[in-house]
Order: sequence, then structure tokens, then C-alpha cells
Amino acid sequence: IINLGSHYNGKGDSQKAKAYYEKACLLRHEPHPECYSSLGIIYFNEKNYKEARKNLETAIYLKGHFGKPRYYLAKIYEEEGNYQAAFNESQWAIYGDFAIPQAYLLNGKCAIKLGDLAAGTVALEKALQSGYDREGLFLLASAHYQSCAFDQAAERFGQIYRHEPGNLVVSYNYAQALMKSAKFEQALPLFEQCKASSSSYVFVDLHIAKCLNGIGSKREALGRIDECLKGISPDNVKADALALREEIISNVLCS
Repeated sequence: IINLGSHYNGKGDSQKAKAYYEKACLLRHEPHPECYSSLGIIYFNEKNYKEARKNLETAIYLKGHFGKPRYYLAKIYEEEGNYQAAFNESQWAIYGDFAIPQAYLLNGKCAIKLGDLAAGTVALEKALQSGYDREGLFLLASAHYQSCAFDQAAERFGQIYRHEPGNLVVSYNYAQALMKSAKFEQALPLFEQCKASSSSYVFVDLHIAKCLNGIGSKREALGRIDECLKGISPDNVKADALALREEIISNVLCS
């Protein structure tokens, strides 16, 4: 009966598969963890998390190191916003028999949600060893940025940018990481792209001024600061712009 359930499950007929798995669970003298795990995953995909949890927990009870049901249980916890429980279960999945990229990705995501950037970075790096994953890369790049590892952040944002050169969010984050890494010449055209495409980036003129100053174009930098001060930038942006102008003028006078 379990084999019939697996046959229909493999063909994508989850309803027939579910019927055979449920019958197998009722008829077998020896409970089969794989049967409960497969049932739990079908219920998970149907978003019936109550039944999914019940079957997944039974599978784990029958076979403690069974990583696959722990991964899907972790996904349920993630859906519920219980990131600590999701982290714990995904950790069990990885160290059990389910060390797949998706498990590392979930583990890393939860670690970052819990504020553990170091653990999150390690897990996400492992998730990406098997190839390109947009969500994992963005999370990893952001974690590097938050950890002030700006070179690594720029490298990872750059990977996404090469796939999505027209995505302004990616371009802006990539440019910020490059600027923080003092790669002003590379950051400058990206900030210019953001400014030309959208008016929502209130810091962009200030960032352009910083990049121009960084490559030695101080007169142009002062012109951008004037643009920033004439615009409708927030007070904190204007304060930063005034401070940068004073710094540039002071450096010019000293030289």
C-alpha cells in the first residue's frame, strides 16, 4: 500500500497518494516513518498545517534522525513566525539526513531573523555551494553588509546584479556596498542609474557626491551637494551633506 502511495505521489496525484498513505498508516502493525512523513508533506503543500504537523511529528517520533519531516516542520514554524523553533528543526534536518541547500537556506534565514549573523552567514554560504539562489544571495549579501563585511557584500550583490541589471533595489544595495568598500568608480554609475530611474532614493545625490569626492572630483562633488541641499531631502540627509561640504572645502583649503 505504501508503494502505491509513493507511485501516485511520484506522478503528482497527491489525493490518491494521501488515501493510500492514510490506509497504510491504519493497517500496518509496525508504523512506518516514511509514510507519515509523506502524508505530512502532502498536507503541508495543501497548507493544512494542523494535519501536516501531526503527521510530521509522528514521523520524527518514530525516527528521530529523520531529517526530511524536520525540514517541513521547520517550514511550518517559519510560516507561524516562530523562528527559534524553525532554526532548531532545520538544524536537526541538516545534521540528520537532509543536508540539502533548501535546509541550509532556511537555517540561515532563521539565524539572521534571530540576530545571529555569523551562524546565518555560514549556513547561507553552504546553501549557495550548489549554485545560484537569488533569495539566499540577497540574504547573505545583506548579512555581510550588516556585519560591515562590505567587500563580501559587494561580491554577493554583484552576483545578483549580473542577473538583474535593471533591478533598482539590487543596483542601489550593490552601489552602497561598493561605496563602503571605497570602490567609488564602480559605485558611481550605479547611483547615477538609480537617480535617473527613480526619485525615491533620497540619499542618492549625497552618495554620488561621496563617490565623486572619493575619485578626486571635488568640484563636481560640491555641485551634487548643492543639488541635495536645494531638493526636498530629509533633515538628516541635509545635515550629512553640509558636513561633507565642510570636509571637502577644508581639504581643498589645506591642500
